Amino acid sequence: MLPSCPRGVERQELLSHLDIQEEMVLEILTPRVWDLLSPGGKNTQQVLQGELDRMIARFPDAKPKDLKRFLMGFHQKADKAISAYEAHLKWRAENLPVTKESCLTELQKGRFYFHGSDKKGRPVAYYSLACHDPKHRDLAEIMRMMTYQVEKALSEMPDNVKGFTIIWDTRNTGMKNTDTEFLREFLNFFRAQYPEVLAQLVIAPVGLLQRTMWNAFARFLDERRASRIRMVATMEGLREYVDTEELLASCGGKNTWAFDPSEV
Repeated sequence: MLPSCPRGVERQELLSHLDIQEEMVLEILTPRVWDLLSPGGKNTQQVLQGELDRMIARFPDAKPKDLKRFLMGFHQKADKAISAYEAHLKWRAENLPVTKESCLTELQKGRFYFHGSDKKGRPVAYYSLACHDPKHRDLAEIMRMMTYQVEKALSEMPDNVKGFTIIWDTRNTGMKNTDTEFLREFLNFFRAQYPEVLAQLVIAPVGLLQRTMWNAFARFLDERRASRIRMVATMEGLREYVDTEELLASCGGKNTWAFDPSEV
């Protein structure tokens, strides 16, 4: 569970400091049920199915799995989900496909890549914050690179696997790596384009700086809402989420695979 924020710190002061909209925080970090026919009363299931049916009628050619994600990601309300999915289709038409050549510089940095799976069989992505310098970065190319990687991972993901884990590696970082504009783009990227795909965000290792930054989010989220964020003190703690054989050796595991920019 995320720690609470210091007393006397007001919500808007925290939001202003991080330059993040409260609605965005709530949207991206709210876990919701994937399967519409899972726990809940009969009436609830019928209502959710009715909302999904409205989406299917509006987008008959869309994959039901994608429509479920948007419905659950936007408060289980078809009106909101339909608007969000329409905006998503417009975004896809304007931005996809992303070619490797358009983001090759960022791909070769090894900032963000997928390898292996977590204990629930979901793909694992590694994000190295040490590669991030707010003063020398091309935000547009970073987001193209992330889109390229996420689209590739989703295309290879079996239908029974719902989402992936991101390990947010904070080693060898400090204030010089803090970039609220990028964080805002990162959160909105998953909220608007890939709702319910981010199964968990595991931050490690967590020191004072990271704990202080994420305290701002804890201020607005109850335990249930914040349950997708894991704060781990050491890299060895990642073994709780990824088997030792799967976890990269560079992160405390036994998997000797290493990112090679020449193989991108």
